[in-house]
Amino acid sequence: AWIVYTAIIIIGFAILSGIFIGMFTNKRMEKELNPLFVPLEGMARDVSKISEGELDYEFDVDKQSEEVNTLSVELNQAIQSIKGYIYEITNAVTLISEKNLNFSVDAEFAGDYQAIKDALVKIVDVLNESFAQMRSQAATVLQFSKELSDTSEAVAEAASAQSADVISASQSMDDISGGMD
Repeated sequence: AWIVYTAIIIIGFAILSGIFIGMFTNKRMEKELNPLFVPLEGMARDVSKISEGELDYEFDVDKQSEEVNTLSVELNQAIQSIKGYIYEITNAVTLISEKNLNFSVDAEFAGDYQAIKDALVKIVDVLNESFAQMRSQAATVLQFSKELSDTSEAVAEAASAQSADVISASQSMDDISGGMD
């Protein structure tokens, strides 16, 4: 029976040692890992600023952790890319609103942003094509107006000549008729 008691005591001691070592290790790990998570928690709060449109933000590079440092650098580069896209889009829309279609969107748009560039280019192309068609139609209307004006002028000259001929013939008839009396 003493073997069973000894085994129970050893097992109890092992369990208590495991609990104590676990608590000690947990506290130590928490103490060592918390400083790594603090910058990540701050970054998570700051990412929400970006989603709210605050792009004049730059993440601080954290020298404590290579991973956090890399994440900060990549987030800063992403912000700069987004700011570049917004600048190009704003510039294009502003020029269109100022009725200036003599421009092109030359900046490189990566990934899903390419669809925005394609849409801007298509809008400018469609507007330029529409205005070209309107200019062509206006030129056609102008040509027809000129032809109508020339025709009207010719008809007026012919009518004037005919009127003069009728007046002349009428005078001749009066003269003949006066001579017969």
